[in-house]
Amino acid sequence: MTTLHTNATDTEIEAHEKVTLSVERLRMDVLRALVAGQGSGSEIAERTGITLFSVRPRLTELVTAGYAADTGIRRKNIRGNNERVLRATSAGVNLVTGEKA
Repeated sequence: MTTLHTNATDTEIEAHEKVTLSVERLRMDVLRALVAGQGSGSEIAERTGITLFSVRPRLTELVTAGYAADTGIRRKNIRGNNERVLRATSAGVNLVTGEKA
């Protein structure tokens, strides 16, 4: 989901590949947590031990890709702010379980 500029140096390419693998792993960890049960960003962060600042962008990516969806439910976080509750879509479940649609 990230791209590298045209004239990237060898060190930039290496760093990009490392970060890309890390982000993909995080995205799948967040999706697995959603398959296990719906939740807000804060709830997913707490369940997985992944920082909220890493969970939130992964949730956005998963929704954009069609692997997660908003349930319409809102829950208060520890700061008293509403957070949307997300769930895995059937495509997300299929991706995690390896089943074909």
